[in-house]
Amino acid sequence: MQLFSIGDIAKLFQVKTSAIRYYCDIGLLIPVKVDPQTGYRYFTTQHFEQLNTIKYLQALGLSLEAIQQFVHARDPYELIEQLIQQRHITEQKITELQHIQQTINQRIVEITAALTTPTGKVMLRHLPERSCLFLEQTLHQQADLELAIRVLENKAGLHASVFLGKIGVRLAETSLRSDAPLVYDGIFLLLEQHVVDDMLMLPAGTYATIRFHGKHADAAPYYAQLLQFIEDEQLTINGQALEITYIDDGLSQNPQQFITEIQLPLLD
Repeated sequence: MQLFSIGDIAKLFQVKTSAIRYYCDIGLLIPVKVDPQTGYRYFTTQHFEQLNTIKYLQALGLSLEAIQQFVHARDPYELIEQLIQQRHITEQKITELQHIQQTINQRIVEITAALTTPTGKVMLRHLPERSCLFLEQTLHQQADLELAIRVLENKAGLHASVFLGKIGVRLAETSLRSDAPLVYDGIFLLLEQHVVDDMLMLPAGTYATIRFHGKHADAAPYYAQLLQFIEDEQLTINGQALEITYIDDGLSQNPQQFITEIQLPLLD
């Protein structure tokens, strides 16, 4: 009877020796012989089918615990049950990956538009209804904003990566026509597929918008430009101004690439 060491098995099945040792330690793979002097474990060709099964089920995504249950039971009905459970897990992962893909596609569009859309020019745009998670809080400076982002992140229960390019602030009504430093009365996260409690809907409609190089601290002169445009065109403001930063120091080291947009709702 030919015996195979752990190293032999590892080479034959393209598996790390540490994995084979772990299989033995948890009882998933039982050697036919253990050398009492060296502690070396040996296997025969009868283990080959079992190793094939382990590799196959691992490739399907089953946990070692589930594989161990099947290997010990050797019951096809047990395997069917395990595979049904794994299919459900796989379907959930596929859905999650599809959401991630949509987010990536949306981010590509947003960042590309931010880099190519003219800055310093007022544009009238029709924006669709948008859902967001809103946190009402007075914000005076960047430190206030960073803290509010962390609070909003925890409230949403979402990973920080979804925040890139999707955070906005709402200008306080009293600040729109004031010469004092800008004050914001809330921060929001634009949502895509994620549905959370306490969502707020930003209404669809016509918005006077302007994009500029910079961050929220650089917005004041562009509000003046927006208000002058609205006065010249005899338009009527219909709500509070929103600011969304598409590119900041989280995405670029170059301040010349920072892009923020002001959106001011108008009566149609």
